[in-house]
Amino acid sequence: MKRATILPAIAALALGLSVQTANAQSSNKALEALPHHLQARVQQRQNNLLPPGVSVGQGVVSGLKAWQPNRFPITVCFFGGSSDLRRRIMDVALEWTKHGANIPLDFGNPSNPRICTNQESDIKVGFNYRGYWSTIGQDSRDLVGANEQSMNFAHWDVAPASEPEFSSTVLHEFGHALAFQHEHQHPYSDCEKEFDFDKIYVELADHPNFWNKEKVDFNMRGLSGNGIVTTKFDRASIMLYTFAPHFYKQGVSSKCYSTANQVLSQGDKKQAAEVYPATVAAAAAARAKAVATFTTAVNTSSASSAARLRSLQEVQVLGVPGLSEIQRAQTLQNLQAPMQLN
Repeated sequence: MKRATILPAIAALALGLSVQTANAQSSNKALEALPHHLQARVQQRQNNLLPPGVSVGQGVVSGLKAWQPNRFPITVCFFGGSSDLRRRIMDVALEWTKHGANIPLDFGNPSNPRICTNQESDIKVGFNYRGYWSTIGQDSRDLVGANEQSMNFAHWDVAPASEPEFSSTVLHEFGHALAFQHEHQHPYSDCEKEFDFDKIYVELADHPNFWNKEKVDFNMRGLSGNGIVTTKFDRASIMLYTFAPHFYKQGVSSKCYSTANQVLSQGDKKQAAEVYPATVAAAAAARAKAVATFTTAVNTSSASSAARLRSLQEVQVLGVPGLSEIQRAQTLQNLQAPMQLN
């Protein structure tokens, strides 16, 4: 899936569905969303964070999903795949760590990257579902169980993609796992105005996607910036999704149209270093600012007291250091239950 560069000081991105990387130009290729069980959990977290009455840019919410330094290293495991395949994925993913960003991806033994066991890992890579997708940032740990995938490369354990699709897809999906969203949803890109939604609604409602209007809007409409966007739209970003030309009113002439980007752009590298600064102190300061912005928005909102409490509990899980994993797990279990109305 591919990125929208939205930061609240510490971060960029996303609330939810990661869609399959579309290197193919054909709209007959399925745009895979998260499996239903993960989509439901992501939606519940979004409902908790942004109940009716709370007004805050999605970038602030998404920024909280970047990995906290106190949760480092970011551990990665695999559900199967040969050691050679696991090493190939690891080698490509580590490109995100080479450009000044403090992103301590931990694959275990580099010669034989970690296999998933009952011991919890942060990012859990598998091959059992259709398409390519990943959950966003800390959702990968908080909303996905130890025995569930948080990232998928469809059946690569049997037949891996060839290059350059292999590397560009790994970079893209690990971008999501690091909390970056699709570049076409960048709030200042105007890509939403470039899309021909009348055609898109009709086409994606049919085989093989069967998307309703809400799912199309969630994955393709622009995100709210709310004054926190610090980077320009990056047409070269690995996080820019490639759609068929006829999805755009101006076809290949659209400023948002791109053939498949295959490597990290200079903007990707700069953004990663801003979201994950080199020093723990800088990361802590940025996260504290994001938490304070969101907390103020919740406390001054018109949401009910019960809804405000749930929202602030989600913020605590995502953004407040020092919470033990036991406390985090107990809070998350409570938050995934529907709110009881008086």
